[in-house]
Amino acid sequence: MFSTRRATLANAVMLIVILVALLAQRAHLSRAQEIGASTWQTVKEFRPVPIELRDVPEVVWGKVVLGTLVVALVVAAPFIVGSTRVGLLTLIVIYAIVGVSLVILTGWGGQISLGQFAFAGIGAAVAGGMAARLHADFFVTVVVAGLVGAAVAVLIGLPALRIQGLFLAVTTLAFAFTVQNFILNREFFGWLLPKDFQFVERPILYHRYDVGPDRRFYYLCLGFLVLCLAMARSLRRHRAGRILIGVRDNTHTMQAFGVNPARTRIATFAIAGFVAALAGALLAYQQGTVDAGTYSPLVSINLFAMTVIGGLTSLPGAMLGAVYVLGVPYLLQDRIQQAALLTTGAGLLFLLLFLPGGLSEALYRARDAFLRRVAARRRIHVASLVADSLVVADTSGDEHVVAAAEQHVLAGPGLEARRDVVRCPACGEEVPVDQVTEHEHFTMVETPT
Repeated sequence: MFSTRRATLANAVMLIVILVALLAQRAHLSRAQEIGASTWQTVKEFRPVPIELRDVPEVVWGKVVLGTLVVALVVAAPFIVGSTRVGLLTLIVIYAIVGVSLVILTGWGGQISLGQFAFAGIGAAVAGGMAARLHADFFVTVVVAGLVGAAVAVLIGLPALRIQGLFLAVTTLAFAFTVQNFILNREFFGWLLPKDFQFVERPILYHRYDVGPDRRFYYLCLGFLVLCLAMARSLRRHRAGRILIGVRDNTHTMQAFGVNPARTRIATFAIAGFVAALAGALLAYQQGTVDAGTYSPLVSINLFAMTVIGGLTSLPGAMLGAVYVLGVPYLLQDRIQQAALLTTGAGLLFLLLFLPGGLSEALYRARDAFLRRVAARRRIHVASLVADSLVVADTSGDEHVVAAAEQHVLAGPGLEARRDVVRCPACGEEVPVDQVTEHEHFTMVETPT
């Protein structure tokens, strides 16, 4: 018992030492160190639907049909899988909420966190204690748990003001060990956690709506997921989201525009901590207890992998990753080893080899293919849809490679391309690609490389 207590205290001391050591670092690294510590230029960003196509009937109806199918699927899911598996669906929803927090913190903010589920553990401890000991209102409990998680996230995020990259990842991982072995240990925080054999009972909302049954609680958690997605989407589309991406990609440029990177990073940690702690509060109600083993560092690492699988910068990716990580083992429940390989081992490497942007990349590729067909049918030239494609022609053994987007820029609306020649929209003359710049109706436009 004595050695176990010393080991538990050692985890907490380790976190404190790491925090103090990182805070003692110089506030400014050399430019080479900053670039090497955190480079997010290669993070896969997905384009929104081009403005030229947003009001096209096919696109509008495509959104309506797809949205209707998704809503119908998530609403009918408890009846499809059966009553014995509704708890798994609820767990997928809760994991997706934590995934949303990782998209905000890591995908958009550029701050690597390998201990995100530890913030969920903080939220579970606060919510479980308030519900079991104080019998507090459900919504008050969830909000307080989220606020406490945000406050703790700010403290853990302070080293991000000094140093980033792997050092910050080590800090969050040490925090995960501390939460499991110290904060969720009744020997040290018995006043915060529910007592032994004391359960966290699901509430009766407004003294009328009992969410005790699994299906009702699933819909309640689904409502919180929708709120978190709406909040994150609003954040990304407004000025705060653009600042967040700018600080991630180029801190010095954003400072030149008067942005405070320190304030932005701390706010990012606070938002992500709030969302993760909210998920932890829901998990405490879902499981009816607060068990330290549920919030182990390994779960945090798996959640990070889950978000990478789904798409680190994509909100739909947070849901796809949760479905993949928890759904595949369910489908392959008779083949546990194969399921583990698909979700965390060779399957993960294979997936990222062909889809570096995660499952979201496959989704957006299909969307862009549909948009290209719509644009071609309606003769609408959309540069963003052809900017990453090439037109290759082989004549007399010489290979001519012309960027498709460059052809549209050179010729403008009405351009028709056939193999190695371009038809002029003004006079109809077919001009060889290598002589386009000499034609009177074409103008060369230099594009940045």
